[in-house]
Amino acid sequence: MVIIQFYSYPRKVAFVQENNQPISQDKVSLDRPGFFRSKGGALSALRHAFQWKIALGVALAYGIAAIVGLAVTFDHGHVSALWPPAGIAVGALVVFGLRYGAACWLANLAVLLAIHAPLQVAYLVASANTIEYLIAAAALRLWLQSDRRMATVSDVAIFFLVAALAPLVAALTGPWGAAEITPGDDGFWLQALVWWCGDVAGIVLLTPAVLICGHGLRSDMRAVLPQGAGGELFALLVVGSGLSIIVFGDPLHLGSSAITLAYGVLLILLWGALRLGSMGAALGLIALITPAMLFTSAGYGPFVSEAFLTSVLLLLGFLLIGAALALFLSAALAERNQEAQRSRILSRAVEQSATGVIITDAQGVIRYVNSAFSSVTGYQSDDVIGRTPRFLKSGYTKADEYQRLWEMITNGKTWRGDFLNRRKDGGAVWEHMVISPLRNESGDVTYFVATSEDITARKMNEEQLRQALDSTERARAELERITFAVTHTLQEPLRSIGGFAQLLKKRYATVLDENGLGYVDRVVEGADRMHHLFHDLMHYVMIDDAVPSIDLSLDAVVHSALGSLGEEAKAVTSVGDLPTVKGVERQLVRVFEHLITNALKYRSADRPLQISISLLEKSMGEGQLPINGAFGKSTFGLEQGVVAPQLHICVADNGIGVDPAFVPRLFTLFSRLHTMDRYEGTGVGLAYCRRVIEHHGGTIWMDSAPNQGTMVHFTLPGPVATPGPVVTEGLVQSMENGGSHEDVV
Repeated sequence: MVIIQFYSYPRKVAFVQENNQPISQDKVSLDRPGFFRSKGGALSALRHAFQWKIALGVALAYGIAAIVGLAVTFDHGHVSALWPPAGIAVGALVVFGLRYGAACWLANLAVLLAIHAPLQVAYLVASANTIEYLIAAAALRLWLQSDRRMATVSDVAIFFLVAALAPLVAALTGPWGAAEITPGDDGFWLQALVWWCGDVAGIVLLTPAVLICGHGLRSDMRAVLPQGAGGELFALLVVGSGLSIIVFGDPLHLGSSAITLAYGVLLILLWGALRLGSMGAALGLIALITPAMLFTSAGYGPFVSEAFLTSVLLLLGFLLIGAALALFLSAALAERNQEAQRSRILSRAVEQSATGVIITDAQGVIRYVNSAFSSVTGYQSDDVIGRTPRFLKSGYTKADEYQRLWEMITNGKTWRGDFLNRRKDGGAVWEHMVISPLRNESGDVTYFVATSEDITARKMNEEQLRQALDSTERARAELERITFAVTHTLQEPLRSIGGFAQLLKKRYATVLDENGLGYVDRVVEGADRMHHLFHDLMHYVMIDDAVPSIDLSLDAVVHSALGSLGEEAKAVTSVGDLPTVKGVERQLVRVFEHLITNALKYRSADRPLQISISLLEKSMGEGQLPINGAFGKSTFGLEQGVVAPQLHICVADNGIGVDPAFVPRLFTLFSRLHTMDRYEGTGVGLAYCRRVIEHHGGTIWMDSAPNQGTMVHFTLPGPVATPGPVVTEGLVQSMENGGSHEDVV
């Protein structure tokens, strides 16, 4: 046994159970997540998917409507001027889904067989009618807006267009079957016309009511019928049907004036549309038209004529006029009410907004201010309407700024800026304002809308922050001047101490014992260290005095640094083609001097020293360092997620390396990992490099590990003047090929 589960849109088929064995859910094609449920077995799944109760209800409604349609016939039962099943079927397919087309087809087939239609004819006519219903429903589901309750004029126009075109399918097919069911002398085209009129009348009369009531039942009845209007709706139906019975049943024998009264009765639809909305209009239309159809088909009323086609067309015209009056009027009123509701919401939003709002005309005269404006400035609405905003001027903003503002907004542009405005009590308030023009349908500027936000607290905080920054900058500059003065002043006594100590050792070497000479040597060494320390500190505090603005060739900078190192520079085994950057020459030279000197100082005794300087091909940020594995990583000054500038320089050596845990400490001032007895130094070098690189807009970090060498990376802004690195030998070439320091040594 195979049970098939149907879906409406998009149409898909899913096998729920095959041979009493459930199919895994991943093999089931579903229309939407969560639609499939396995509880209750195959029958439960079928009920959930197909919802057979709705299908049965649609079929029963179709059958009842068919009985009514067969009762409203002309020309001795040959012609039905109203085919209600068409309206019921189209409405049901729109509301519940196209999957219920099968229920409509079965009900149509049953009706045809009940009136003794041949089986082949019944199949043909039922199929043509169902195709008509599916086309109409699919078009309405696709094109109708406003939740398919025809609450807009465009929806009503689309509905009438679909109602006129969709029945053509059945109208061009049905007459062949009708000739077999009820033989007559009418021609094919006449029968097609009457068939079309009947389906159009059924759709126009009943589909709107089905759509509107279906929307109310599925969502909120208050959306289609005002709350508490049930009694008034009942009164409308009673009065409308009563008046229709009086006019079309003609118990008063009104004669020729009955036609005028018939169209006059349509005015009751104004009641339904104006008071009860779309539901009142749709149900009121049914209350009026149904008695008209019944009495006219029975030979009563103003539309009765010897030619049945004349009666059909008069009745169809009456129906279409009534439907157009009711549906278009209710839709227009719904649009107006919706627009009025939107305007009320917008008005409340503007009035209750925490942001001040000012609306002026094209001449700058104030027409509206909201309560937020009044609370900030102290001016009430009556104080400012009819005036220009000049009364807000505090004198802080210059006249040419106001002139630029006016030129921008009159040319259709939006202006943004800050004003120091005057309050009503004489105080001042900072406001951030956005002023925009409003244009009419012709594109002309007719109004200006200004929104204002009180930023007084923010401005005060900004001023306090600016003062704090200025104070900090002054303190920093003063500290640097003091440091420079101290280091410069102390060098003279240091030179005296060192000079006299050396003179003491030279003249009194024979007098002093070994300990005395040792003490003198320590004095000389200490004075020399202090001299180097003061020298490095002077360079450190003077970094910010120069602006990186000169185009420098890093090749020339490196060669200058190597020249100052003398014979020891031979340890630099490779230098790539380096680019040109904007910088301060003496500072970048000292950076390379410090880095190369460190490589020379911390060399390994187990292998020949190799130092390489190269430009890496790609800029790198955190997590993109050129080597991994045992090497630690430090990204001093490099925030997470920030990509380093384009130029990426690397100075690498195969020395003793550094434990990654200590790498961050090396870039701070006076930080040392070794004692003076083992390695000389002041603890300023790497801190100086960091300050210089950051001053140039770059970042510096280090990769290192014990006995694995060190790679110092830094970035500098600026375009690459030459291609990528050209390294023919040495450590960097091995690293770029995926190797390590040990591959080279």
